[in-house]
Amino acid sequence: MTKAEKHALVKSALLAFGWPLALNHFYEGDSGTGIVAVLLTWIAWASIVGIIFWMIPFFTKLFQYLKEFEGNNGF
Repeated sequence: MTKAEKHALVKSALLAFGWPLALNHFYEGDSGTGIVAVLLTWIAWASIVGIIFWMIPFFTKLFQYLKEFEGNNGF
């Protein structure tokens, strides 16, 4: 397994299991986006409509990481 594939797997795992704390953003070194993501995630969970809008960036990021694992450079 190449280093890029390992990196993509780690980011995917952090997104899958650490999404309430936005661990994938902090892992990438983007703490500002991480803090915003934490706040917006919890606001989204406070409303039904927010959950729908939260799902769009979540799955977009997930598919981006899976494409990185396959060797493509995202969308």
